[in-house]
Amino acid sequence: MSLSFVTAIKRGRAYMDLWPTDVPVLKAAFREVRVAQLLSQAKWYVPPIIAIMLFLLYYSLGGLQGLKLMWAYPQAFPAYTYMSSASVIMSILVMLLIVLYGYIWMALQSYQKLTPQQEHFYHDLMAQLGKEPVERPRRFDLAQALSWGCKNLKDKSFLNNV
Repeated sequence: MSLSFVTAIKRGRAYMDLWPTDVPVLKAAFREVRVAQLLSQAKWYVPPIIAIMLFLLYYSLGGLQGLKLMWAYPQAFPAYTYMSSASVIMSILVMLLIVLYGYIWMALQSYQKLTPQQEHFYHDLMAQLGKEPVERPRRFDLAQALSWGCKNLKDKSFLNNV
């Protein structure tokens, strides 16, 4: 299986959005639910943190004039200025890469085959939903069925069999 970078991120986001994150039983049974919850929180917290870090870097260097002087006259700035700038930039890259790695991990998990117990649960759930199950279900199909079940079934007793 070869995925392009953009396809993997799109698939990972779609897989992440399928999981119902408000069901405690699913949090205990599937690690994808916990990762999906963390990634959805990262969508809100990482951009402001990056913006604050960039603003503080901009402010500490003296604005655009300071950036211009830093590259035009490198001997005018002490070495710790360059090291702190590099550490801020590396921190930003690490935060972005952790989020991207989470999406790619979710995409790779969505293609995994189900265990026999999960496959049995999937077929039972699809029968309760009145839908035709997929012949060879993957984790993406299980997440889709769980999402449908949590939204459409009033009796949540199927969650006891996870």
